[in-house]
Amino acid sequence: MVLKRDLMILYEAAVTGVSTAQIINQQNASSGMWAFGESLEVLFLVVLFYLLWPICFNLVGRLPRLWARCQLIDSTSLTLGRSAGFLTHLGAA
Repeated sequence: MVLKRDLMILYEAAVTGVSTAQIINQQNASSGMWAFGESLEVLFLVVLFYLLWPICFNLVGRLPRLWARCQLIDSTSLTLGRSAGFLTHLGAA
């Protein structure tokens, strides 16, 4: 959050042409509003990570099974592909 605040101050200074010290003084004059806004952003990120954590954990947990299944399918399709090609070559399929 601190990095975002500093970047926003630099961006606003570049866009408006006002010095960073003046922007910081303006934010300090209304510090309660800025603190509340930043706390809302932190609260949003906490809730977002709390909700996404189980989803990401389950996806990572399923990767080994999925990877093993893909390897099994690849080895099976290679075997079936050879036999199917052999049968079509004989004219049976």
